[in-house]
Amino acid sequence: MAIWDEIGLSQEDWRCLARAFFAVAHGDGRAFAALPAVLQGHPVGVLCAAYLERSDPALLDEAGRALCGTAQWYTYLGRMM
Repeated sequence: MAIWDEIGLSQEDWRCLARAFFAVAHGDGRAFAALPAVLQGHPVGVLCAAYLERSDPALLDEAGRALCGTAQWYTYLGRMM
């Protein structure tokens, strides 16, 4: 089962959310703000929004783990982007 299936997204939606999350992780919230409301409201999106609001690195890590299914989310996404 693919990671996007595990978190209830299509592959296309997962990629959109992953790109926005990667931008957030690099200090740019514009891609996240441009996401459709349904992706912003996904549990990963909610964590991203909370991170943008509070700058708590634990929220970013939790979102990355949920999005990628691994503690090594930075490497996982870095290889995919």
